[in-house]
Amino acid sequence: MVDGIKKELGAIVVGTQIAVSVTCCLFEIAAFDDKIVSKDQKHVLLYYLYGPFLVVPVIMVVDMLCRVHKRVELAEQVKKTA
Repeated sequence: MVDGIKKELGAIVVGTQIAVSVTCCLFEIAAFDDKIVSKDQKHVLLYYLYGPFLVVPVIMVVDMLCRVHKRVELAEQVKKTA
């Protein structure tokens, strides 16, 4: 059980770091001049190539936060009954 919480907390840290890094990349791509990268190319880069690299870590972080929240709630209930 202790090992699970370590993995969940680690996943929160890693997922947050990946999401922040990809967000920086997305803003950089959006800031490209239209003469260098066309709007269609930006659309493909933003939504099809980099988009999943943002969505998956965000889902992972939300899932892990929910799991940690459940563990904390259970621990608080055990403390109240003990």
